[in-house]
Amino acid sequence: MNKIFALATLPLLLLVSPAAGAEIKSLEAFQGMPAYPKFVVDNLWILIAAVLVFIMHLGFATLESGLTRQKNTVNILFKNLFIISVGLITYALTGFNTMYPGDFNGFLAINGPLSFDASESVAKLTAVYNPSYTYWSDFIFQAMFAATAATIVSGAVAERVKLNDFMLYATILVAFLYPIAGSWKWGGGWLDQLGFYDFAGSSIVHAFGGFAALAAVLVLGPRHGKYKEDGRISPILGHSMPLATIGVFLLWLGWFGFNGGSVLSADPGLVSLVFVTTSLAAAAGCLSAMATSSFYPSAPSRSTAYAAFGALSRWASSALTASGSSSWAPSATPPSHLAPRRCWPSSSRQPSASGLPSKKRKKDWTWPNTASLPTPTSTRPTRICNRSINAVRHKDNCHA
Repeated sequence: MNKIFALATLPLLLLVSPAAGAEIKSLEAFQGMPAYPKFVVDNLWILIAAVLVFIMHLGFATLESGLTRQKNTVNILFKNLFIISVGLITYALTGFNTMYPGDFNGFLAINGPLSFDASESVAKLTAVYNPSYTYWSDFIFQAMFAATAATIVSGAVAERVKLNDFMLYATILVAFLYPIAGSWKWGGGWLDQLGFYDFAGSSIVHAFGGFAALAAVLVLGPRHGKYKEDGRISPILGHSMPLATIGVFLLWLGWFGFNGGSVLSADPGLVSLVFVTTSLAAAAGCLSAMATSSFYPSAPSRSTAYAAFGALSRWASSALTASGSSSWAPSATPPSHLAPRRCWPSSSRQPSASGLPSKKRKKDWTWPNTASLPTPTSTRPTRICNRSINAVRHKDNCHA
């Protein structure tokens, strides 16, 4: 019975896999084969998935910026832009061929850059390379994965590392460390030979990035002011929960490409199943974090941050920390336009022993001799009280 079934399905297999039944001699010949339309659809889905993974870098940038202090926003945005840029270049120069070296000893094989030889078009752009995608689609999809591993480190060391040091660390990570670790499984290395399974990079990408982040924070230590002298936590508030929430939704969108593209084809059943499990995992993590945060009294902004990272934790292993958020944070030095300034009427009367004028008057206000006052932070005279913003609008409420 099995033999009869095999003979009956042989013509169908020859149609679906042209490389098995006929030698592909040119691109034109391949485009005329029955399997070419499916090849186009599969390859297009891989490219769309790569675009979705690229959007994740925007999500990481907004999430990290929202959950850190405003003064570090430029630093966070620069790091995320640097990661995707240096990741693509270094992965093209050495990472891609190091991660997929072909036959090697299973542990280490550092190879050179991409090949742009036009004579290899049949080997790279047809089913000879892969039945579902081209050489270039494979590279751009895997390059986005490589940059994602370094982005995990960026979130963990936010506000605690110098920019130049991080740039050097991220470059080494993407150019050498990630491709070597990835070759152990996806490149046919020793982990693959042991039967290790990794569908969408839960270990190769996320666990690798998480352990790299852990190594970095162990060396750097906590942020200044994170812990009090008695060991209690002093929350360092972020500056924009709306920005952080937008980042979570962008990551949610991008993860459809991250996991769905890992099917490596546009198979309707598998891709739809991955979409469902990805969304259910994120929703379950979000609700679990919300339920857990209800046992700890905190501001709504902090509960929202917990829920956001609950969703992220269900997607991948991450080393980020939620420190809450608020629309503003108190500063040790008030802004210059809110600094208290003394004012009193122009009169021959001198201030009383307390330093205040003996009477208040609503007219003829002048500034005293500035030599007896502290140097103002602004050259513009401003009569402001320490009561409220509304007091600024009414001279009657201004006092010495």
